Amino acid sequence: MSYIEDQTLSDLRITINMKMQNFFLITIALLLLGSMSCNDDEEFIGCPCSGGDQAPIYRGCGYMSDCGESHECGQKEMLEKVYSTIRYPAEARENDIQGTIIVEFEIDIFGKPQNCRVRSDTLGYGIPEAAIEGVKALSEPGFYPARLDCEPVDFTFVFPIKFKLQ
Repeated sequence: MSYIEDQTLSDLRITINMKMQNFFLITIALLLLGSMSCNDDEEFIGCPCSGGDQAPIYRGCGYMSDCGESHECGQKEMLEKVYSTIRYPAEARENDIQGTIIVEFEIDIFGKPQNCRVRSDTLGYGIPEAAIEGVKALSEPGFYPARLDCEPVDFTFVFPIKFKLQ
């Protein structure tokens, strides 16, 4: 092998090694950026409220630095979402059925509502099913989970829904 071929081969090895190092560094940088973007709301759900405990907050308002505002806005948005989703059952409308039904559901550690059930079914006529559909609509965008000592915990939510004909 001549000196020129040997030098070219050496340059080629150096170039390949540098490209591999760059590829490796870029891959690590992308992985780090990806993991940081998955934690967009970590500051919020990491117990900003005093005491380290907080009830779940509906994500409809997005991130807010003030816990009081977040709870207030979340409750308002949650009510709007449920009531805009519910369709008054035709059978209940025809029979002039009105009243309040209590729905209970759990918000898991990931902020998703689950195990939705009616606590007392005194109205009937499709109202319990309509109420459950309204609560199921809360799964998008979901909740910031409840926290106990800054750790996410399951939370049981009791939600009265009023059915009133106009």
